[in-house]
Amino acid sequence: MIGEIASAWATKDLAGALAWVTQTLENRRRLNALRGLSDQWIKSDAPGAMSYVQSLSAGGARRELAEAFGREWASQNAQGALAWAQAQPAGPVRDDFLNAVVQQGVETDPQLFAKAALDLLPGAACREAIGAIASSWARLDFEGARKWAESLPEGAARRDAMQPVLQQLAEDEPKAAADYALALPNGPMRNNLLAQAAASWAKDDLPGALGFVRHLPDSEAKHRALGVICDASGDSGGADQRSIASFAEIAAYAVSQGSGTCDDLLEKATRLWAGADKQAALQWATRLPEGENCASALAAICSDWADNSPSEAASFVASLGAGEAQNKAAESVVSSWAQTEPEAAAAWAAGFPEGETRAKAFESILSSWTDQDSAAAGKWVANLAAGPSRESAIGSYIDQIASAFPASAAQWVDQLTDPDVRFTKIESVAEEWLKSDRAAAEAWLAGTGLPNDRKKTLLAPATEREIGRRFPPAPTSR
Repeated sequence: MIGEIASAWATKDLAGALAWVTQTLENRRRLNALRGLSDQWIKSDAPGAMSYVQSLSAGGARRELAEAFGREWASQNAQGALAWAQAQPAGPVRDDFLNAVVQQGVETDPQLFAKAALDLLPGAACREAIGAIASSWARLDFEGARKWAESLPEGAARRDAMQPVLQQLAEDEPKAAADYALALPNGPMRNNLLAQAAASWAKDDLPGALGFVRHLPDSEAKHRALGVICDASGDSGGADQRSIASFAEIAAYAVSQGSGTCDDLLEKATRLWAGADKQAALQWATRLPEGENCASALAAICSDWADNSPSEAASFVASLGAGEAQNKAAESVVSSWAQTEPEAAAAWAAGFPEGETRAKAFESILSSWTDQDSAAAGKWVANLAAGPSRESAIGSYIDQIASAFPASAAQWVDQLTDPDVRFTKIESVAEEWLKSDRAAAEAWLAGTGLPNDRKKTLLAPATEREIGRRFPPAPTSR
């Protein structure tokens, strides 16, 4: 609003608007007003506007104005703005102004403004400008931008220029980008371009993109390219048969690399496959040798299944033999189910045998349920049978509600039987409660069994608390 007022005033009376802004407004209001009238000031007296900027004390406001005035001057007269910058001594104002000018002016004369950035801007400012110039230039004239970037000497500036140029190539001509990438030496630039080209290619032609990546040697670059192909596929519900075959091929490739090598890729591809043809994906996954790959594939299928029919997915999980595959599949079903029907997911998970899977399931349920209905979630926790998973659920519930309802969270800590866990939860609740109601938090803390040295650390000023975290007291003997 203040910028609009200043702009309207400056259109009729620039001198009056400037006097009002500079003499009566302060801080952010003044800055916003000056940005609002910048077009009129630059049009009327650009050097005078920059003299005002140079008179300001160093800081964020001066930098913002230098950049804003640079963009405005360059939009009105890019050559004039550049000439002014070239006549100034090196320094923060000149550099901030010039950085904005070259990025704005590149659309009028890329060669001229790119050269100015390289000649005049120092270090990090030069690299920032080079990347922005290359990005704009490549959109206007890819070949010109590519030749310029390739002409730069080896080093950081050349890499900063090549990256956005090649990204533009990947968006416009992914096949050409993929071929270009193969000619590059091994390294981050080659790997990035392969991934960008594969992602862009897969949006329009998934089998074609896979056909290219298929012939790459096994490497991190190939794994990454296959992963972005999956990411680019999005929702696989309407996939055609060629795309379904592609998902199956990627999943099979991930398995061929050995357990634990391509877990993320296997889960992405199998989930996409299941979304398009669940029965075929299930048939394949259940035939895999028992182990990590089989467990990961079944978990991915069940996660997709649970998004649409959680009770069916739960019944399938129950039909699996006990072991890693069943445990991972159960966790994935609970995680999806809890987001839409936490009470039903909780009822199912309560039937799990005591152990890590049951505890993880409870934690996942509470993460979703507490956001939806913390009171109902708490009632469910209170009614759980005693045991390690109940203890874990209480701890998870405390973590979920401590920030918003510290007084309620405090009522749960005494139900924790492990002293070390109880003391840790007392500290986390107290830290939150002290922020909102220090007196109540201190009164509660005094009545807990937390050792005095740990109470003292909690009640100390923030700096002392940080020291206490880095150098905690010795454990209290029991």
